[in-house]
Amino acid sequence: MGLLKMRELRENEQKREAVSKWLSSFTVTAVVAVVAVVVRSNPPTADLTLRSVGNQLVYRTNIEDPDQKLTEDSLILSISNPHETIEESIPLGLSMGTYTMTHESTEYEVAIKGSLGFGLETLISRSILSSGELGGAIADVYLDPTIDLTNNPYSLNYYIRTLYDDPNNELSEVTLYYDMVETHYLNESSSSSEHSSSEMPAYAYVPYYSYSIPITELDQESMIYEIPNWNYTVFLRLVGVKELDQSQVILDEMTFTTPYVIHASFYITDVGPDYASFFIYPPEMMEIDVEFTVNLYHQSELVDSIPVVFVTETMNGEMGSSDSYTYQYAELTFSGLEPLSFYTADLNASYIDPNNGQAVDRPIRTMDFTTFPDYSIAVDYVETETGYDFTITVHDPNYVLQSIFYNVYDTSVQPSQYLGYGDFMTFDQGPDRVYTATVMKYEVASSQISISVNKSFEGNSFYGCELYALDA
Repeated sequence: MGLLKMRELRENEQKREAVSKWLSSFTVTAVVAVVAVVVRSNPPTADLTLRSVGNQLVYRTNIEDPDQKLTEDSLILSISNPHETIEESIPLGLSMGTYTMTHESTEYEVAIKGSLGFGLETLISRSILSSGELGGAIADVYLDPTIDLTNNPYSLNYYIRTLYDDPNNELSEVTLYYDMVETHYLNESSSSSEHSSSEMPAYAYVPYYSYSIPITELDQESMIYEIPNWNYTVFLRLVGVKELDQSQVILDEMTFTTPYVIHASFYITDVGPDYASFFIYPPEMMEIDVEFTVNLYHQSELVDSIPVVFVTETMNGEMGSSDSYTYQYAELTFSGLEPLSFYTADLNASYIDPNNGQAVDRPIRTMDFTTFPDYSIAVDYVETETGYDFTITVHDPNYVLQSIFYNVYDTSVQPSQYLGYGDFMTFDQGPDRVYTATVMKYEVASSQISISVNKSFEGNSFYGCELYALDA
């Protein structure tokens, strides 16, 4: 225990003793202990932006509920004026829409309501006047519906709907500008601003708006292309240029984030008649807590589910170097499968979406495969003074097994060091074959002989699949 911690404990003890002595001078007939526990929580937050464009009220909501305090499906957008009130359901996260204002020079009140378990309450409300003056808005943003997110495309396309109204013909041109940046850079700049200048210089990302689209229609839908599908934030700004003095007027601006994605690697490493093995790498930068599971399906029915448990290993640099590299991986195998059967394996992720606080449980990678036909392998060996004589007997009517080889590793050091390799030989050509090899002993404290096979069937090939390992 450190000196500071010991001092703190001692000071607290002295305070308790002083309070006890003071209380003992009174006649106490009853003692009531009241303990106040302060729990830090994150209440729901709501942001509401309104624009008046001609007779259109354009609203933009962004609601986050990181601790999931809101009752499910209770969020409502309410729009009211002295003549009427309408209400509609809205989701967590970013939501956009328009409402036709039928009454001129009328104040409209817009409110976001939700239930925290005790009935509806207003989270935020704002008012706007139907003015009929110069105005513009980014009215909608939505992903190109032809893009399938389950396949994790490299880039995304978005449709952007813009509105503007220029009743007095003040504008000579209108342009939609946009820019983009990886969201984690924004998080870093935000966190750095919490530090004093002596600790870390604070900075904020300033978009360059280096991309532009001319807006030629009062109500126009445009597309922005090739937004990287790597957790990006996109900045939009709708700008008009006045005819009189060529000054710029920002009609509207907003940001949105691409759907949160987890770029884990998921490989199938070996398939047999009754099993399939997989290898998983987590993302290099894991900014949130994620639980991974591999689900196996046959004819759309769930066959088995295995939680993913990652192993952490450190690779040291070359001899004399202090460099090292730490990485994580997981290996798992489904057994008891049927030969020559089609299966689908999903790498499933469960997490809280940092963009909107919603709980997500979805597949992020999918792998289809067909198990191989039946074959059998038997491994035997005899130890001699100088090595090991191996005999491998196979029954392989479909000629799945292509070649068999071995590698030898020195396991007395960490990480283990490669010592040598060799091939197994056979003179048989039929389905029943015998492979042989002699593996010499190395003068090390401990070693491992790993026997692997290359196999293939109907165009599906797997290389270096381990058959057997002997600790020598």
